[in-house]
Amino acid sequence: MRPLPSFAQGYGRRVKARTPAMEPIPFKELLPLKLRDYVSNKRGAAAGASCLQEMANLFTCLKTNEFNQTVCSKEIGTFQQCYKMHLQQREEMKKDTSGIGSKNLSAKQINALLAKYK
Repeated sequence: MRPLPSFAQGYGRRVKARTPAMEPIPFKELLPLKLRDYVSNKRGAAAGASCLQEMANLFTCLKTNEFNQTVCSKEIGTFQQCYKMHLQQREEMKKDTSGIGSKNLSAKQINALLAKYK
């Protein structure tokens, strides 16, 4: 009788399904395990577009009315109001560098807090 192939060797005997197939790989520390004292600012630049819905409504209105601005005055007003609110929020975020009491902190605020408690 021929021996069974390697994939069929487990048949006929009980094999635990959760046993590891290979020996665990040992951890090698390449760099020291410590946290940095700063945060990168990559995420802040790609926060996303503001007033995108209002801009889309404005463009569809302008396209359907052959770019007549007098007909789309309501959409123009809502877009301008949204943009003013966006600018005010941006100025408030720039002024507040402490970050105390806010849930979403910018990278600049986090770096200021980390430098304060260094």
